[in-house]
Amino acid sequence: MKGMDEHSMGEGYERTRPWHPLYNLFVFPFFAWLYFSQLGKVSLGLAIAVGLVWLLITAAIDFFGWVAIKHPWSMTFREFYIDYQPWISIIYLVIFLSPMLAFYIGGFPK
Repeated sequence: MKGMDEHSMGEGYERTRPWHPLYNLFVFPFFAWLYFSQLGKVSLGLAIAVGLVWLLITAAIDFFGWVAIKHPWSMTFREFYIDYQPWISIIYLVIFLSPMLAFYIGGFPK
């Protein structure tokens, strides 16, 4: 496989792009379930609020970590938000929906 160069993150990274939403689908619902299991009552409104907060925090960290702060793996705005489609949008959708998924399949008191 080709390594990272000035035009890409490397062939290995490029080949894993379709899998990025999948590992987020395992990680974020699990942590939503852990969070909700510590609460007394859980509502759909709370799940939506948690999803929105997680989405905003993730988007901010992604922007600063991948675009704003320059490092060998940083990307331009276009590379991260346009060229990384549809994967980045699917990832953000998964992050937003994860607390709702945990809410519905978690069997929490409502």
